[in-house]
Amino acid sequence: MTLKDDPLVLLGWSCPYCGSPTKLVDDSQIYGRSYGTKCYLCEPCGAWVGCHKGTDKALGRVANKELRQLKHQAHEAFDPIWKEGYLPLTAAYEVLSTAFRLPKEQTHIGMFDEELCRKTIRLSKIILKYIRQNG
Repeated sequence: MTLKDDPLVLLGWSCPYCGSPTKLVDDSQIYGRSYGTKCYLCEPCGAWVGCHKGTDKALGRVANKELRQLKHQAHEAFDPIWKEGYLPLTAAYEVLSTAFRLPKEQTHIGMFDEELCRKTIRLSKIILKYIRQNG
């Protein structure tokens, strides 16, 4: 098992960059003001991930600035597939699960590393181009 596949990384409890345990903090430590949510923060690296509102459940894996930007770009490329009604959300994620040979429970952009975000962007663009040309 590699560090990036470590269950503690996938839960947000461990940093995939330096291996340090993360600390659950108020989001004001990230944003400078509180939005009422928690974050897992790697103090040595500064990498972090937010939590679902009202919980300590991470939205994905801890991410540095590059990965946070790639996750955003992956959502911009992927989300039109389901938001524009081409596929239901679960079916769209099933396409990624199959294409990337990932378990369904690990198939979410929030869980992806840099490589999977880049693959999601490429595949989503191909899917949307095909659907829009042939739909």
